[in-house]
Amino acid sequence: MYKLALIVPCFNEEENIERTANILLEKLYSLQKDNLINKNSFLVFVDDGSSDKTWEKITHLNTQNPKIRGLSFSKNYGHQTAILAGITNFDYDICIMLDADLQQDIDKFDYMINKHSEGFDVVCGVRNIIKSRSIIKSISAKIFYYLMKILNSNVVPAHNDFRLLSAKVGKELRKFNEKNIYIRGLIPDLGFNQTYFNYKIKERTKGETKYTYKKLFALARDGLLSNSEALLTNLIYLVLFFEILPFPKLIKRMIRIFVSCVVLEVIKDIYVQSRNRPAYIIKEKI
Repeated sequence: MYKLALIVPCFNEEENIERTANILLEKLYSLQKDNLINKNSFLVFVDDGSSDKTWEKITHLNTQNPKIRGLSFSKNYGHQTAILAGITNFDYDICIMLDADLQQDIDKFDYMINKHSEGFDVVCGVRNIIKSRSIIKSISAKIFYYLMKILNSNVVPAHNDFRLLSAKVGKELRKFNEKNIYIRGLIPDLGFNQTYFNYKIKERTKGETKYTYKKLFALARDGLLSNSEALLTNLIYLVLFFEILPFPKLIKRMIRIFVSCVVLEVIKDIYVQSRNRPAYIIKEKI
């Protein structure tokens, strides 16, 4: 039987945290009863610098049940960094990460654990199409995944960090200290035995999504810059294409400005990484 860690990043989720904890604890006990996990399995909330009472509720839940653990960041570092912190700061045989709103299908835990028993170190969930998603988000997502495909990225469309990882994969992730890490693109590049499954995503019951357009844009930026070598190579081809062929001067000028902006973003990313500052600071751990 495995020691399972359920990793739940959260940001301003005071409305959901107690309900989420109760549902996930019930699922843990069910998995334990079915002999899929052992009694040392636990649930960890990673508070990504919430400004509400999320952390207060997590600490209160911990006093009621020691199976509930938590990390609190000193400030908001982002969803991907919160996931990384959960993966790298606790000991387990396997871990499963999911969002605090429980839109992912927790009934798939059994399937994910069984797939790990078959020899898979990474088991990823791919969500169905969200009918309620806005047209802007749908089009933006298609453009992003198209660009990632051009950059030869192995990122899987519609995978939103609902995955199981073995301790071996977690050990490798401890070696990474990237500031703007893109977990969704990094894990496929690590290798190991990986498999995917489809699931139906649920509607959010309380609160609102914390992924604003600004945060989605930042996530897309990190995803594209995580493939900076391929990105720069393709920019060279783009510049050559527009410079060699007889395009209007205005078009050529716009392309040069665009390429310059992208290159500056790459340089900024290199500078941030070169300062060798910690990817995050933990204010409290329980």
